[in-house]
Amino acid sequence: MPKPIDWHHPRTALAEQYLRMFEVVGAPSLVLFAPRGYGKTQFVTRDLIPAATAAGMAPVYVNFWEDNTRPAASVVAALLKALHAEPGIAHSLKQEARRLAGEFGLSLDAGIPGLGKASASAKLSRPAKPDDAPSDPLLLMHRLTERLAKALGKTLLLVFDEVQTLAAKPEHETFVRSLRTMLDSQRHSVCSVFTGSSQSKLAEMFQRIRAPLYNFSRNDVLPALGDDFLALWLSNIRSLIGTDNTLTLERMRAAFASTERNPRIFFSAVTDMVMRGSSEIERFTRAAVADAQSNSGVIQRLRSLTPLDRVVLTAIIRHEQRIQRGEIERGAPFGLFSQPSRQQMAQVLGITPTPQQVQSSLRRLSSDEIQLVISLERGQYQIEDPLFMEALADILLRQTDDAGAAAVVTPGLLELAADEATLRAEAAQPASAPPGTMKPN
Repeated sequence: MPKPIDWHHPRTALAEQYLRMFEVVGAPSLVLFAPRGYGKTQFVTRDLIPAATAAGMAPVYVNFWEDNTRPAASVVAALLKALHAEPGIAHSLKQEARRLAGEFGLSLDAGIPGLGKASASAKLSRPAKPDDAPSDPLLLMHRLTERLAKALGKTLLLVFDEVQTLAAKPEHETFVRSLRTMLDSQRHSVCSVFTGSSQSKLAEMFQRIRAPLYNFSRNDVLPALGDDFLALWLSNIRSLIGTDNTLTLERMRAAFASTERNPRIFFSAVTDMVMRGSSEIERFTRAAVADAQSNSGVIQRLRSLTPLDRVVLTAIIRHEQRIQRGEIERGAPFGLFSQPSRQQMAQVLGITPTPQQVQSSLRRLSSDEIQLVISLERGQYQIEDPLFMEALADILLRQTDDAGAAAVVTPGLLELAADEATLRAEAAQPASAPPGTMKPN
């Protein structure tokens, strides 16, 4: 059987750039954001972790997406596996790792990206707990981190993937506080990378003043993949379906852009196309985008909105469209709460909403249940996932003239009849600012 084609585009230079931040700048931590499907996990496991190993660091990888119910135990499991897998660790410490793993019901059989696979049996016995082994996973997490760093004589790189899943559960705040304490106390020997796919949830963890990780990490957005990535994929496609001079880099670039440069969706389009021996990248990309939008539940979320929610969402979409057309610069004053803006809403609603009502609507649009809007900074809002921008615009509005007059909401799915009782009830709700989002430092 021929060897499967590797579709991974190495980003070694980018990985080394982030590592220089730790080595040269001395920053202890990095938060890396990208929407789901943009290749964060591929980057950290196949580029960043190998680069860290080559640079003499000792990486430890924890994926909270797989299990966020016991975060401390997940970190302990990763540390134990790293402790047992490292060839330079003394035999006595490896035996201790096996004992502790048995105490916590953990297996050392699974591999850790960049660290290799432990050789311990998956069927560990449960020996008596060592006298000096802490029963609290939080204390064990602290102790193992310190022991591993000292035993290796290397800087540990703790990689926490999809950390925003912890923000959704208030019961994890104790763990996050303990993690911050550990990273602060051992910053001379431990660096950390946090990744996440929700800007609003990452902001709750790293930018809210009272959050345990407030101002702890440097924030960055994972750069989108470019022409080098597309050239590799074009070469792979040609090796599978034969040379087709009609499938050019330009066509690949345009098709990739239609996915908002989402490699997961683009891969779905490419694999479907290759399986059918076709080179119609545009047709298969349109189908992949439509499937992603259909499976996202965005229509169901729209149906749950109040009339005011829909009008506020429409205003945000129109503002973003003006930015995309180059009519205004990003960061230009929006004035969503201003009297003129609210009077324009009244043209659809039949009543002028109050600033408090608009703020309550923004809170709903950015809630865990809806997740359609994010706040970039004070007075700036945008759609949470850019992939749905066009679909939302098609459903919610159409332009009445070239001068940008008031939008008319598409009838049928979203009726926006005035509902004064709903607005009055919303006014009585306590208002709070919608959560913020990550901003690169």
